[in-house]
Amino acid sequence: MKYTQFFLSVVLCTIAQSKLNAQKILNHSEIRFGTAWAVQDRRLFETSPKLVAYILEREDQEYDFQYSLSWQKRWLQLGQFGLKTGINYSVSNTKFGRTYNPIYQRDNVWPARIDSRIGKYSKSLLQAPIDLQFYLLKISSNKANVYLNFGVLPSICFNKRIRDSRKIDGEKSAVVKHRNLWFDGVEFNPGIGFKFGRFDVLVSHRLYNFTKKDGLIFYYDLFYKGFDAPFLLDRYEWFNPKKYWITVGYQIRQ
Repeated sequence: MKYTQFFLSVVLCTIAQSKLNAQKILNHSEIRFGTAWAVQDRRLFETSPKLVAYILEREDQEYDFQYSLSWQKRWLQLGQFGLKTGINYSVSNTKFGRTYNPIYQRDNVWPARIDSRIGKYSKSLLQAPIDLQFYLLKISSNKANVYLNFGVLPSICFNKRIRDSRKIDGEKSAVVKHRNLWFDGVEFNPGIGFKFGRFDVLVSHRLYNFTKKDGLIFYYDLFYKGFDAPFLLDRYEWFNPKKYWITVGYQIRQ
């Protein structure tokens, strides 16, 4: 009986402590939904000017889109300055119909062809947002406020999915999947936010972008046969087409 009471006491204490820890974690935390649109990467290499003009005219959608869902927590508040970090799941999509590396088709049902063309290309990302904030007004949970935000957004890509523009038996598109884990890059996004009680809206634009050159769309066979392509010698690059984010947050616990 003594052992049972001791065991129950330990269990109840553990549950109580876990509840307290959960409450602490949820304090000053929020759920955020975001969407972004960016000018497409329309760089075409080793392509005749006539074909480039044809492709750019054919591809009438000039923007890529990205969606995100995140949990963030404010860990530090010093006067009007604050620091938030969290974890973010995001999917980026492009429909720019460029060719892609046929080597990745060998693991799929669709036969490899050099003229394969993207119908839709999606990347799944895990991100760790870091936001430095400065509130322009005195902080109060019940009042509206305006804040300046500087966001750093590192990303890890773990899945790529291409829906080929061709069809299988005239019915459905071929799908190419490439799963791996690699550092995809980091964005630097200044912006301005508006807070209304538990809700806030943040509008930001991408100031700098350090990103990995995508081996699915920039590959050696596209450049020089038997030689290293100078463009591919560096795995990462500073490349920053215009990109804008809008995120909406709801504070779980104030």
